[in-house]
Amino acid sequence: MKTYLIFAILILCTLLGISVANLPAAEKWHVISELPTLRTGFATAVVDGKIYLIGGTPFQNRRGPYGLSTIEVYDPKTNSW
Repeated sequence: MKTYLIFAILILCTLLGISVANLPAAEKWHVISELPTLRTGFATAVVDGKIYLIGGTPFQNRRGPYGLSTIEVYDPKTNSW
């Protein structure tokens, strides 16, 4: 889950024009919003300021024979999926 959070924060920093290298060293990472469906191997896109997670495999079943056909959309303005 931490990998997804870090990835989302890096995309959010990119959207807001924040350089991760310029964040204060004392800055602490925190959860902004829990991803509703844990997944791995997904595609991403940023459209109109929203982060889209597309497809992937259920995290609990990484070796399973099927993938997800769902899309999760994160809106940084409302901090919600």
